[in-house]
Amino acid sequence: MEYVGSIRPLKINFVRMKKLLVISSILVFLTAFDVFSQTFVARVRPVNGDKWQYVGCNGKFLMTTQFSKCSEFSAEGLATIYDIDRDLYYIINMYGKIVPVNVKDIKFMTGWGQVPKGFSNGLLPVRQGKKWGYLDASGKVAIPLKYDKVTEFNGGFAVAVIRGKFMVLDSKGSEFPVNDASVVDVKFFTENLAPYESNKGRYGFINEKGETAIPAQFLAVGCFSGGLAWARATNEKIGYINTNGDWIIQPQFESAKNYDGETDRARIKLYGNVAFTNCMGEILYYDAEAFGDFSDGLCWGRKNGKIGYFNPKGEWIITPQYEAVWEFKNGFAAAKINDKWGIIDREGKWALPPVYGGITHVDRIEQVASGFSKNGNKE
Repeated sequence: MEYVGSIRPLKINFVRMKKLLVISSILVFLTAFDVFSQTFVARVRPVNGDKWQYVGCNGKFLMTTQFSKCSEFSAEGLATIYDIDRDLYYIINMYGKIVPVNVKDIKFMTGWGQVPKGFSNGLLPVRQGKKWGYLDASGKVAIPLKYDKVTEFNGGFAVAVIRGKFMVLDSKGSEFPVNDASVVDVKFFTENLAPYESNKGRYGFINEKGETAIPAQFLAVGCFSGGLAWARATNEKIGYINTNGDWIIQPQFESAKNYDGETDRARIKLYGNVAFTNCMGEILYYDAEAFGDFSDGLCWGRKNGKIGYFNPKGEWIITPQYEAVWEFKNGFAAAKINDKWGIIDREGKWALPPVYGGITHVDRIEQVASGFSKNGNKE
């Protein structure tokens, strides 16, 4: 009876153990899937080095290859590279393998310092000769290379020019002509509206159908964010308009930056003083010698010669202690201390220690390598 009594609990424990093992396996799978489906990557440069590498927030390099000019990784897990020595543009996945492209001799858009721009909304603007089009994440032509000029996609829309005619493109390549003959330039879309310039030097906005949404009546405009955009009135003062073109904050500022809907803050300059305003037009001053714009709910500020971060209430969330910083993005920010760069989280803890000569924003990759295997082929 004693042995029978001791065996029975063992049998029950075994059944429970199997259940626990199944549950544990599921949890491990889900954890692995989460890590696999969302990865954080930054570009770093060693001290006294001039080439960049990709490193995860676990401190491990994604690949050993170094690049002179490289973009951030897109949400699909793809980055663009410009090899200056060979004047060659190509795409890599997160394993560092070159993604096959079905069009030859392409070039990418480049930004400051000839750094190539990457994918946006799953599409990459590319040029062959003098004609522009778009590749998709598999390296295939998604929108034909036939345009004289294009913008990056944002919110599912882009602007293209062909034979002097402006048109809006959606992500499937459908074209919506801009029929206003007074339009001489159109910028990229934000929140389904794109600024345009008329032949009279005034600015307004078109919508995703190429129609005039806000007539050209301003001396200059910014981009829509959180439903507001700054605009310069004919009195040379700047205020904020809504998507109907109505003044939400009357033009009164000497300069202004884009509105941040997450924090209800916009950086402005009034009577020579830099401050913030909210959507009610209230002027908000903070205890900082200098500051940037809000991003990810925080704003960098300088106090007593050091830089930290404060929240919309002006409370220092990360005390000023750094020599230089970047804005927060995806919950992380680059910070410099003792002349070296690292990555901090929102609590000011080092996610990557300050050991680098240079560093960029942290990019969030939702789909690692966009389904590409290590050899670069589509699975």
